[in-house]
Amino acid sequence: MRERKVVVVAFINPTSINSVRVLPALHAWFDRYAMSQLMVVGVLTPDLNVHREAVWVRNLLKRYGVDYPIFLDGDRRLWKAYANEGWPALYLVDRRGRIVFDRLGEGGYEEFESEIRLALAEIVGADKLPPRPTSRTRRARSAARRRPRSRSARARASSRLSSSTRTPRCAAI
Repeated sequence: MRERKVVVVAFINPTSINSVRVLPALHAWFDRYAMSQLMVVGVLTPDLNVHREAVWVRNLLKRYGVDYPIFLDGDRRLWKAYANEGWPALYLVDRRGRIVFDRLGEGGYEEFESEIRLALAEIVGADKLPPRPTSRTRRARSAARRRPRSRSARARASSRLSSSTRTPRCAAI
């Protein structure tokens, strides 16, 4: 993925209403920017035994219309590598493999989309990006905003990811 794509890594829990509320934004970004080199990847880190069953998870995500890859992180390797703190958590990874923006919790979708557009502009150019929807047509809107975590937290997580030479064991669903 490095030097080719911008990636949104979304840690979700399909039985959490907070995670379910972030899905429309992920769908919108996937639909809008997939042709502009954006990749959306979901990570499900089980907190209940039923979440460890791939068939159950696949059926539930199909019901929500999730059509991007989801990884089942049963041993929490990705959770720990990203120094994740809860659900939903969104990480924007640029084409060089660096975490350039993150958000924990709901809201702030417009700000996150702006960061996506900046990262994609480095690859395809700002003039080649699809137009940004107006506020009336925006599917992923939220009044709640949260400041992104400190730069040092992002730097720690980014250095853990780049220094890791072993591939985490995860099951793709």
